[in-house]
Amino acid sequence: MIFWAMLAIAVDIGLARLGYGLVLPGIRADIAAPYSTFGGIATLHFAGYLAGSLAAPLIVRRDPDARRTTVAAHAVVGAFLVLSAFSTSIAALALTRLVVGIACGVGILSVTIGVFERVRADERGPVSGRMWSGIAVGLILSAAASPWLLSGEGRWRAGTVAAGLIGFVAATGLAATFGRVRPLPTGAAAPIETHFRLADLLAPRRYLLLALAYFGFGAAYTAYSTFIVVALRSLHLGPTQIALVWMVLGLAALVGALGVGRILAGRGRRTALALSLGIAAPGSLAAVVANLAAALASALGVGLSLAATPAIVSALARARSSGATAARAFAAVTVVFGVGQIVGPFAAGIVADRDGPTSVPILAATLFAFAAALAAADGIASEKNTGRPRSREVGP
Repeated sequence: MIFWAMLAIAVDIGLARLGYGLVLPGIRADIAAPYSTFGGIATLHFAGYLAGSLAAPLIVRRDPDARRTTVAAHAVVGAFLVLSAFSTSIAALALTRLVVGIACGVGILSVTIGVFERVRADERGPVSGRMWSGIAVGLILSAAASPWLLSGEGRWRAGTVAAGLIGFVAATGLAATFGRVRPLPTGAAAPIETHFRLADLLAPRRYLLLALAYFGFGAAYTAYSTFIVVALRSLHLGPTQIALVWMVLGLAALVGALGVGRILAGRGRRTALALSLGIAAPGSLAAVVANLAAALASALGVGLSLAATPAIVSALARARSSGATAARAFAAVTVVFGVGQIVGPFAAGIVADRDGPTSVPILAATLFAFAAALAAADGIASEKNTGRPRSREVGP
């Protein structure tokens, strides 16, 4: 089950989302437009993700084990990735990327909730790390192909079709495993948990600071990932060097995702998010230096945060809510995160057109530092939180 969830996230984020930044030079060579236009397309994708995240709790409510929702969402991701590979205009590319974003929003939430409700509460931290390591897997897969993708005209199309086919494989695997592994029973034996309420988004000791830190991460990593390859090419790094940078980004993301489970299970839980985001800030800033060593250092710093941060936030969001309200809690913080994802590439596109692509890592570093400060405040606030009276979950 964890393998298929990991593969699903590899497609949703590692390939469909981060892969866009990798193949952007090839797309721009085929479909001429300013950087701000392609930043706008990335923003449209993230707007779709936001819409999908808003719709997902309502859909999952009618599909309690999340199986049909997860499978259908990833089938749509696969289909529209394939369609996007045949785009010959900005309008066609924007439309297909929008639909992919909507399906990713539904797919990520449903697969996360589906997995969490199939494992024990004490397993969710490590499981979250393994599941979100799919981001790293997607990066590593695309890194292996990137010298070929970046060295020939139109090759981004074949790479995008391959990503779509992996989406179909993930949907098939999720259909089988979610059908075989059922959610754990709730009721009298379930732990006492605090129900999530929408007002909790405004409470600093509940979700406000956590959600705002996730907003900053969303803006920072989308700005970085959308334009980092363009920035590296403007610094005269070749396809093989960029492939190495992308591989380090993926390997660092894998280390961060697999290592975060141990941190979440121990006393470092409250500082984990601030540490993850704090590493990314100087990492992003290193990308402004025009040499391979600095680019690799940048990939290492950002990569360690890339999968670890959503793994930490999803585990914390679930830990602060009941099973009956987990989908709403995760959707709420994801919506705030989604707004950050919309802001990030749009702002980065404007900055790239005005000051050049190498200015984008500076913007991303500032946003990472902002998010790290909020995460540190969340850790302090959650430590002081005595909470309101807890209630047993009573079902959806």
